[in-house]
Amino acid sequence: MYPKSKAVQKRLEQDKQDYLERYNDATFINDIDFSIYEKNIDKWALKLLKEQTTPKTFGAWGRGINKGARWVEIFTKEQALTMQKSINERKAERTRIAATKPKRRKPLSSYQRSAKQKALNMLDESLCVLDISTTGLSSDDEIVEISLIDKFGNCLIDTLIKPSKSIPADATAIHGITDNDVMNAPTFSEIYPEIIRFMNNRVCVAYNASFDFTFLSTHIKHHNLKDFSRSQQCAMLLFSEFIDAEYWQKLTTAIHHFDIQVEKNHRSYFHCKATLALIKAIANFRNEV
Repeated sequence: MYPKSKAVQKRLEQDKQDYLERYNDATFINDIDFSIYEKNIDKWALKLLKEQTTPKTFGAWGRGINKGARWVEIFTKEQALTMQKSINERKAERTRIAATKPKRRKPLSSYQRSAKQKALNMLDESLCVLDISTTGLSSDDEIVEISLIDKFGNCLIDTLIKPSKSIPADATAIHGITDNDVMNAPTFSEIYPEIIRFMNNRVCVAYNASFDFTFLSTHIKHHNLKDFSRSQQCAMLLFSEFIDAEYWQKLTTAIHHFDIQVEKNHRSYFHCKATLALIKAIANFRNEV
């Protein structure tokens, strides 16, 4: 530090007195005043004030700063401690206020913009969300549950389906459906008219759509049923594009990404609800700091 002129030292002393008078009058200075004060006060005195400097830094806690040949007192220890408490309180208040202010928005990435527009387009259509549960992953496995909801979350179909063979234990371990559950359930052929009724000529979305729609098409052919017109969309591809990631993403990963609160359940109906919530989260996304 270089020695300061008497005029500068006088200014620093006046700054100190002005601050103390405001504090003693219980009038807290606002942020603008405080920023001006921070710019004007000697930076070493401010260090004492804001960081509660240890005694060894300048030889005495809060007593002054070295001005070359002599010491100029800035704050006493008691004043520094008192003002430190005041500053901490105002910092806490500024933090509280900042937390309530609207967050700034950053521009969306090209991937986010594209996925967002696709999600909006889906919701503009006559949308339905599909999910199925099966006896396994092979082409000869069968559907044991099918659920369908519209874009408002209304349930269109939610039924178990009786397969022609027993449900393996490893499949039951995933979705919880047993042979006893499907004993009196309708067959796929019996429920198919309802599937046509709600899915025909609609935009149908599923998470990992290739799995659900492949099984659906396979069952239609296997039971010699007439297929119907539909637009098939994949919510997993939509989410993967949104985060600019690899194709395969678990539904739980997508839900956690947007902090979507849904019931933890592996049944088809709850997967439908989670998928719809994901589409709406992407459509309504705002990139906030």
